[in-house]
Amino acid sequence: NFIKSHVAAIAAQKIPDSVDVVIAPSAVHLSTAIAANTSKLLRIAAQ
Repeated sequence: NFIKSHVAAIAAQKIPDSVDVVIAPSAVHLSTAIAANTSKLLRIAAQ
């Protein structure tokens, strides 16, 4: 039990960092993709 809770505590400290690392680039990528799609739609609408 002690070992489990200790490992969980370590994991809880490490996970947020890696989650930020994983989410931040994909969020940037996602917003870039949305912006690209929006500009495509605007171009199509303009024609």
